[in-house]
Amino acid sequence: MPAPPPRRIACPLCGSIDLRPLARYAAVHLHRCGGCGFVATGLLPSVDELQAHYAQYSRNDSISLLTLENYRRLLASWSGERQTGALLDVGAGNGHFLGVAAELGWAAFGTEFTPEAVALCRAKGATVHMGELAEADFAPQSFDVVTAFEVLEHVPDPVDLLRQVGRLLRPGGLFYLTTPNFNALSRRVLGPRWHVIEYPEHLSYFTPRTLRRAARVAGLEVEWLITEGIISQLVRPLSAGGGTGSDAGGIETLRRKTQQQLLWRLAKRGLNAVLRLTGTGDSLKAQLRRPR
Repeated sequence: MPAPPPRRIACPLCGSIDLRPLARYAAVHLHRCGGCGFVATGLLPSVDELQAHYAQYSRNDSISLLTLENYRRLLASWSGERQTGALLDVGAGNGHFLGVAAELGWAAFGTEFTPEAVALCRAKGATVHMGELAEADFAPQSFDVVTAFEVLEHVPDPVDLLRQVGRLLRPGGLFYLTTPNFNALSRRVLGPRWHVIEYPEHLSYFTPRTLRRAARVAGLEVEWLITEGIISQLVRPLSAGGGTGSDAGGIETLRRKTQQQLLWRLAKRGLNAVLRLTGTGDSLKAQLRRPR
């Protein structure tokens, strides 16, 4: 008979053992730390459980042209960061971001967990380690930029990951990350039906305050941090069984309208301004730095 999954005994942000179950999210084992407010799973999945879960991932290699455009804009904003010329994407997925980085002249590196994902990344010109970041043989202080798109929520000890990133960045190097915002308006409305609430995939749930604390504990400086986005939740059906499904075509059409049509673009800017001011957007986006 297999051993039961281990339970979290202390908060990874502050070390408190005052972990309080969230009754509304009992099905996914969520606790809130009484010391710092960090929300995470109280039950930690086994390696076998995680491997079985991620083996179900689709490896459809298509991507929205709008997403590629956004990648190019983001990378262009870091043109002044180049010293080593190297960029690392943690949890690189199918490698589309690394492919754009390589096209723009970066030495592109990444990490991923499955042979299929690694092969897709390498086909786009990236050097990719298969496995956890801690196991990779990347040299300390070798990267100008490290990125992690929707990765931090998958990690049981996110502070440890932030420390690893800090070790790999050159002094003054930049870390850009996105992760879901547990303070999101859509999460407050939908509760357990919010599309992000999923076990064993998502293990750590940040708010602006707890992400700032995690960065500080890991020795990284917060250059800026915002919350934005609610559009996908407006398009997504609000049915009891619609937790992870989406109308992909409808979302893509709406994304294009908000970029190309003036009234839609102004509406999006206004909505995001409110979400940033109140800290209730779906997505947390932050730019951190290793101190010089």
